[in-house]
Amino acid sequence: MADKKHPSNALTAPFVECGCPICRKGGTCGPTAAKAAKTKPERIDACPHCGVSLIGEPIPEKWRDEYYGGSTHYRREIGIVDRERDRTTHFQCPDCGKTITHEELWKR
Repeated sequence: MADKKHPSNALTAPFVECGCPICRKGGTCGPTAAKAAKTKPERIDACPHCGVSLIGEPIPEKWRDEYYGGSTHYRREIGIVDRERDRTTHFQCPDCGKTITHEELWKR
């Protein structure tokens, strides 16, 4: 649970680097700020390099709300995790294998 004084609870522009413990470790409190501000960036639906769809098979309806936050389809992009930073650093297209950055994956 976020601290009440933390900027992620303010209705400010998303992706604020404020010096909190998360930001100091190289992370960002931005996703929490975006949620608090009720702004949700949209994911792209196709690889920016080869154009193949990144939308996967449908998620069974009985699991959508409880386990997948209301999403209707699985996603095909492969998340590449940096274990030292304990976060996803970029994604990879399952078809062409090229790197997809966070900026490329999310429309703002």
